Amino acid sequence: MEFRADLHVHLGRTESGRPVKIGASKFMTLLGCVSAAARTGIHMLGIVDFVPEIIDEAREHLASGKCVESPGGGLRYKCGVVVVPGLEMEIRPAGNRPAGGSRKSTEPGRKAAHFVALFPDLDGIMRMSEWARTRQSNSHLSSQLLRATPDKTLSMALECGGTFWPAHSFTPHKGFYGSCAVSYSDVFGVGDSFPAIELGLSADTQMADEVPEARGALFITASDCHSPESLAREFMLVRGEVSFEKILYATRRGADAEWPVVANYGLDPRLGKYYRTACPSCGWIARGQAPWEGSCPVCSTDRLITGVKDRIASISLQQRYAGHCQNRPPQRPEYVYQVPLAFIPGAGESVRKKLRLKFGDDWYVLHRATFDEIARVAGENVASYVLAARSRSIAISEGGGGRYGRVAGTDPEPGLTSSS
Repeated sequence: MEFRADLHVHLGRTESGRPVKIGASKFMTLLGCVSAAARTGIHMLGIVDFVPEIIDEAREHLASGKCVESPGGGLRYKCGVVVVPGLEMEIRPAGNRPAGGSRKSTEPGRKAAHFVALFPDLDGIMRMSEWARTRQSNSHLSSQLLRATPDKTLSMALECGGTFWPAHSFTPHKGFYGSCAVSYSDVFGVGDSFPAIELGLSADTQMADEVPEARGALFITASDCHSPESLAREFMLVRGEVSFEKILYATRRGADAEWPVVANYGLDPRLGKYYRTACPSCGWIARGQAPWEGSCPVCSTDRLITGVKDRIASISLQQRYAGHCQNRPPQRPEYVYQVPLAFIPGAGESVRKKLRLKFGDDWYVLHRATFDEIARVAGENVASYVLAARSRSIAISEGGGGRYGRVAGTDPEPGLTSSS
């Protein structure tokens, strides 16, 4: 038995319409996310915006019978989807400690990073929320800056019965490795690695394994979605019945834990918004295999947005120089590449609705449906693109600088916003 888990999902509004996450869709309510999960074939959601009003909503759902407490953690709704409550927090280290003990570093200090904490029950998230509330300017909005150190926040999350990992770890926008630090010890000062890290849309398993201290971590693929169409664009296939318990254990212990993840499903990183280094001034994007360093070759600005591919190459070298190293696990779960339906040319909203009505969810269309099955509903052109994406023979133009990559010269549909 296996289940599919998307453990980084954002809410846009409360059921009454109050904003929760600025920039997220108004359709991303607690019940709206549950409905979207069922449509896309996801069995477990990690919702990272459990501000006080959402905690109250969840308690009302329990009282009214819309959901029940799941034995393995989380809230099980009537459709079978389990919601795991959590928070995404922005944390700025008090001062980065350069890797290797040297006081000299080219790394920018005091840049904030996003972290995700998930909890198996409402009591745990309530305790964490109350602790965070006194350290934030506005605890009613998600992803707010937390006036606490990363190591203290980690300790508090564990004390409340939860788990804690860096979100979209390698991206230049609030990613721990992407913009905050070169290594774990730069910020935390003790230990040598995270037991779990979230890859983000612009990285895959092969890329992350190039980072020495990341090799012993559980790799998390999650959508970081801000709209219904983006849910499940990345997720994990997990062994066993739908339960948060095994994931909780593994995210605390990393490769030493009994490995519950069968496969990581995610974008081809070339489709990610921050895959390659890019220039925000003129739109130039680095091409070729070599990591890009220097100023923009078109307009000469030095304000480039460093791409994940190039950042990983840089921190990998720095970690090896500083002596950081973790052994790779005996068997890393397979990374299954997927191109979401919203990126497929010709698969507009009406076509996607027909496909979902016929096949039940997006997962079956992307990974199981035959050419003839898809063609009968959406036409041969869409069917050809889906099967080409499945075999990784589809043409992709690389993304960077906040712009998604493109399939076969087309633009992905609007509304696919995300920080990763």
